[in-house]
Amino acid sequence: AAAAAARDEINTRIARPVYDYNILITDGQSLSNGTEGWAALSKDIRATLNINMLGDSVRPKNENGSTFTPLNGAEIRSARAVVQDLIAPPDGGNLMTDEAVAALPRGANNFGETVDIGAMWMWREMQLQFRGVVTDERKIVAVNCGVGGQIIEHLSKGHSWGFYNRIISAVTQIKAIADAEGKTCGVVGFLYLGNEYNYDSTKGGATDRAEYRALLRKLIDDVITDTTAITGQTEPPLTVLYQTSGSWTRDSTNMSIGEAQLDICAADANVMMASPAYAVTDKGGHLDANGYRWLGMQFGKVLHRAIDRRQNWRPLQPLSVTLSGTFLRADFLVWSPPLQFRACYVGSSPTTYAAKGFRVTDDAGDVPVTRVDIVADTVVDITLGRETTGDVYLWYASQTGSNGNGNLFDSDTTVAVANYEFHEGTGQYPESNIPELVNRPYPLNNPCVAFRRQAIII
Repeated sequence: AAAAAARDEINTRIARPVYDYNILITDGQSLSNGTEGWAALSKDIRATLNINMLGDSVRPKNENGSTFTPLNGAEIRSARAVVQDLIAPPDGGNLMTDEAVAALPRGANNFGETVDIGAMWMWREMQLQFRGVVTDERKIVAVNCGVGGQIIEHLSKGHSWGFYNRIISAVTQIKAIADAEGKTCGVVGFLYLGNEYNYDSTKGGATDRAEYRALLRKLIDDVITDTTAITGQTEPPLTVLYQTSGSWTRDSTNMSIGEAQLDICAADANVMMASPAYAVTDKGGHLDANGYRWLGMQFGKVLHRAIDRRQNWRPLQPLSVTLSGTFLRADFLVWSPPLQFRACYVGSSPTTYAAKGFRVTDDAGDVPVTRVDIVADTVVDITLGRETTGDVYLWYASQTGSNGNGNLFDSDTTVAVANYEFHEGTGQYPESNIPELVNRPYPLNNPCVAFRRQAIII
C-alpha cells in the first residue's frame, strides 16, 4: 500500500526534459567517474536515441582540477563509453585503443564505463517507448565531474581545491553552445555517487550522520542554485543518489552515511535513491564495466519513473520493525511486490548469506539469527537464537553481518535495454564470464537499502 501510494503521487516540482539541451550532471568520487570500469562496453549506442556528451568522453580530459576541459574540444558528440589513460596532466586523459585496454594490468584504475552512460541509455529508451516515438530532437547531454578518492568536504562549494567548479565549468560551456545556436538548455538531473571516504575516519571527513547529511544537503542545494542561475530555468533538476554500501560500509558509525542519504530522500521529494551499490558485479571496491552499466540501468529506470511519469519513486526500505519474544518482524515498502531472496554479486561471485544480509544486536551484543523467512508480500520474519536484553536493533547489509551486502529484493520485472556482456581478450577479467548473466538483460529487481532500525518490543 505504501509503494502504491507513492506511485500515485505526482511530482510537479522538478524540471521537465523540454530543452534543446537537457543536461545530466554526475558528481561524486571514484564510483561516479567509472574508475576500473574497463573494458568499455557501451561503444555503439544507436544514434536515434540522441544521447550525448561534451567532447569525446562524458568525463573531462583532466581527472581533477577546477575546470571541465572537454576531451578533444568543446563540441556536443554522441555518447559512448571510452577508456582514458592515466598519464599525468596536462598530457594525460586521452582515449586508449582497444589493444592498450586489453593489456592493462589487473587493478589498473583507468576510467571506463560509467553509470551515467547506462542511465541516459535506459532513460531515453523508456521515454521514447512511453511516448510512442522513435526519436526526439531534444538532446540529453551528460557531463561527469566526479573526482576519485574525495570526502564530501573536498567536493563541496568553497573548498580551495575547486572540484565543485568543474560542474559550473561544464554547464557554462553547454550554455554557450546553446546560446550560439539560438537554442535552450536546462539541467534536468543531478546524479550523485559517493562518499565512501566519509565512512573512513582516517580521511578527515564527517562520519556523523547529521553532520554528513547537512553537507550533502548543502551540496545539492548549491548545485541546483548555481546551475539553474546559469541556464535561467525556473524548475529545479531531480537529484538521484545511490546508497554508499558494500565493502565501504562501517558499523562503527551505525552505517551513518547510507542512513543520512536515506534521510535526505525521505525529507525531499525532489531527491530520490536509485539503488544501493552492493548488488552488482565489481572488482573489489570499484565496480567492473558490467556493474557500472547495470547500476546505470537502475538509475535510468528511476529517471524515467520520476521525470517522465512524475512518480514519487522510493527504493525497497523498512517501514517498521517489531519484536515479540524471539521473533522479529520487519515490514517493508516494496515498489514491486512480492519480496524475494536473490544472490547479490561479490566480485563476480553470486553470493547468498545464511541470514540473507540481516544482523540483530542488543545490549549484550550480537543476537544469533537462526531463520529468515518471507511470510507475506512485504513482510520478513526473523527467528532469534536467544532472548534479547535492552534495546534491540535490526541491521541489514552491515559490515559485520555481510560486508555491506544482502539478498533481499523485490520482484520488479523491468527489462534492461542492454545485456550483460563478456568478450574474451578485451581486458575483462576471466571470472566475469558468468553463464547465468552473459547475453541476458541485467536483472532490475530493486535491492533493499542498507539500514539499522530499532525494534519496537510488543
